[in-house]
Amino acid sequence: MHVARAIHYLGLALGLIFVTSATAQDRLELAAFFGMTNYQGDLAEDHVELEETKVAVGGILRYHISPRWAIRAHYFSGTITGDDENSIKLAWRRWKVDIDVKEWVIGPEFYILPVNRFGIGGRFEGGISPYISLGMGLTHADAVLTVPPEDQDRFPEPGDRDNFFVTPIILGVRFDFSEYSAFMLEVGWRNIFSDYLDGVSMNGGYKKNDWYSFAGASFSIFFGKPANAR
Repeated sequence: MHVARAIHYLGLALGLIFVTSATAQDRLELAAFFGMTNYQGDLAEDHVELEETKVAVGGILRYHISPRWAIRAHYFSGTITGDDENSIKLAWRRWKVDIDVKEWVIGPEFYILPVNRFGIGGRFEGGISPYISLGMGLTHADAVLTVPPEDQDRFPEPGDRDNFFVTPIILGVRFDFSEYSAFMLEVGWRNIFSDYLDGVSMNGGYKKNDWYSFAGASFSIFFGKPANAR
């Protein structure tokens, strides 16, 4: 699927959520996300490098279908970095990368404990619920690779690209603490089905795809009458 066509279909899906919410605003929730990024690729060891953790921001639109299910759409943006200096095995190469990542995703969100915000008589009760979200979308990753002069003729590689299909796996915990707002903590791993997130593949000597992650907190507000109110 071409990137332009994928963006078109994703836009239609987001538009459908907005149209649906116009007739059922009691189920619509908008959240601001603040967190951090990290990645696993050709300029990193097998574990997460805390030194390369960077700031991320974004927004989440959530439409509640039932106490256990919601449709979620989000836009996250952040910087991902990698540096051979963090690796005992790779320090001799002296490569480093800065990646500007923008992510658009839509998908279902499942609450392990039902989100029943209101009890009998319509009184707010709140609660805590773990959740999982599996989505699909697009990632634009603009990688700026810095290498010593003797390696510059090796890049860019023929297969290098900036746009990727992405499937996040997100785990989180939701805290409903008032009628009109909630607080979430979450972490998500992203599979892009490519080894070119960092612009390095055949020159890196790795035979596995790159991954990246977002982790952080979000604060949300409801529009109209709160979801699940009776």
